[in-house]
Amino acid sequence: MPDLVVGAGLAGLYKAYNLLKDGHDVVILEKKNYMGGQLHTIKYEIENEVYFFDIGPHVPPKNHKVWNDLCERSNSINMPLPLKVSISLKPKLNLVFPPDLNTLRKIRVIDILNLIKFIPFYLYSSIFKIKEKNLQDSLINSWGLKFYQNYIYYFISNFWKSEPSNISKEYKARFSPPSYKYIIQKILESKDSTQKNDKNINIFPYPKYGCEGVINTLKNDIIADNGIIRTNTSITDLRIIDGQIEVKYIQEKNSFTEKYDNIYWAASISDLIQILNFEHYKKLEYRALLTVNVSINRKDLLGDKIHTSYIMIPNIVFHRVYEPNKISPYMAPKNKTSACLEITLDKRINNPKDLVNKSLKQFCSLYNLKNSEINHLGNVYCEEAYPLLFIDYKKDFNRLKEELKMKTSKISLIGRTGQYFPYNIDKTLDSIL
Repeated sequence: MPDLVVGAGLAGLYKAYNLLKDGHDVVILEKKNYMGGQLHTIKYEIENEVYFFDIGPHVPPKNHKVWNDLCERSNSINMPLPLKVSISLKPKLNLVFPPDLNTLRKIRVIDILNLIKFIPFYLYSSIFKIKEKNLQDSLINSWGLKFYQNYIYYFISNFWKSEPSNISKEYKARFSPPSYKYIIQKILESKDSTQKNDKNINIFPYPKYGCEGVINTLKNDIIADNGIIRTNTSITDLRIIDGQIEVKYIQEKNSFTEKYDNIYWAASISDLIQILNFEHYKKLEYRALLTVNVSINRKDLLGDKIHTSYIMIPNIVFHRVYEPNKISPYMAPKNKTSACLEITLDKRINNPKDLVNKSLKQFCSLYNLKNSEINHLGNVYCEEAYPLLFIDYKKDFNRLKEELKMKTSKISLIGRTGQYFPYNIDKTLDSIL
């Protein structure tokens, strides 16, 4: 009997690839009409210009052998490190990580004064640390009470659609401030790298036209090794019969019943919970993502090597801007750029027109763009983009795994959504090994 892989994202495809190399027969079932899952690339063509956007995790791993090998077999390029992110606290007030000497020289006096006023609250919180029970406590200890109240609270409550005090401390926000030691180290590394020749500069490989290059490479390898991939499928039942797993599913209105030796679940935990009637684990939910994709008649938007900006300004409906051609210059035309505005949702909106228009208006205002400088290319709705990390989610997930193990040892959970963790690309690949 073959093995079944559920979910044709990076985790599912890479697992299937390894199983085939080990001599297994493999079938992959994917509920969408495309492969890639969270690692999906959207392409737009307008007036003889082409734009590419990676949806989901798109920051490349650093020195990860598996990712490097996959990129080498794809149409990829090498880009220099470091990539940077910025945190927008108010218009014209940004923090950039990791910092370098040039960045520090450009900081305006007024920005420094705006930040200095939070130092007493930062020092007080740092000295009299409260016991961390949740993300709110962690951020107050990291940033200071007043800074948290002015900026971070609004960001988290809007981004997660939840009170920060309800979010587990196990989740470490990506915008946590680095230590002073880390900042000094990065400044010295930046200064040192300018004195070296280009051969010694760290580089990372990335698919030339987005992560779908890696997905297509895996897909082609799987097909070449006689693996079977079926999209547009919906699993309706799983049963253990004589040591094997009987799976019922629907594909394009046709019903199928097949038996498998093992199942590797790389799809949504919510789907598995529903199929197995594990009602008491429905709290393991996800948040959805709406991306608003635009082209811009400017060469650069966020700044030198800054590929992402987190928007922590209250009442802004989008909370991250991603500039694709900072990772690969081939993802937007020369002398232009593009931006992906990310909006987190607790449930799908059937008609997001008003929300999209509001985000575009805010975006133009924040980055001083004229309407004539941007072109709205389209929107992408991504289900189950983020696990909802409430208090004790790890405890609940571990209980789910134990209950699943008692039912059968033949279902393994892998990948970002399958293991209900906010994995990036390298951790997703590591979950397979």
